[in-house]
Amino acid sequence: MIYTVKLHRVTLLVLVAGLLVVFGLIFFAGMLAGVHRAQPHPEETAPPESAPEQPVSEQPGDETAAAEPAAAVPQASFAVQVAVFTTAEDAAAKVEELTARGYQPYVVTLRADRRQTLLRSVRLGPFAGRRAAEKAALGFEIGEGRETSIVREAAPPASAPR
Repeated sequence: MIYTVKLHRVTLLVLVAGLLVVFGLIFFAGMLAGVHRAQPHPEETAPPESAPEQPVSEQPGDETAAAEPAAAVPQASFAVQVAVFTTAEDAAAKVEELTARGYQPYVVTLRADRRQTLLRSVRLGPFAGRRAAEKAALGFEIGEGRETSIVREAAPPASAPR
């Protein structure tokens, strides 16, 4: 038994347009669901060069780093994000590796989603301007062969090198 289906141009056009609308709606619904950006965690850990014995902060109530008042920082700064980890141990290992290579990394703990998942962002900086951060990122990418991201920080960590 053979079936033959004939579609007129108008029918085919309506079918294709309907599929595009449906896929577009699904795409934008996914985008809206994934827009929830990571928010900085209240505690940021000190870079290892100033306090190598301090672990990456795991508990929300952990007071391992002294927070600097936001009013003391005149403007936003930029940093080079070189890696992101879900465990404090992995972030600390990357910080040690980068410190041994001559960099001055630090870790920022972020809340990634509504379930309060903590991520540890290993960064270099802070830098006063975006161009300085881009220059440092390019040097890191060339020297280490790894991609980086430029991130804007409302205030640099209290103990990050300036």
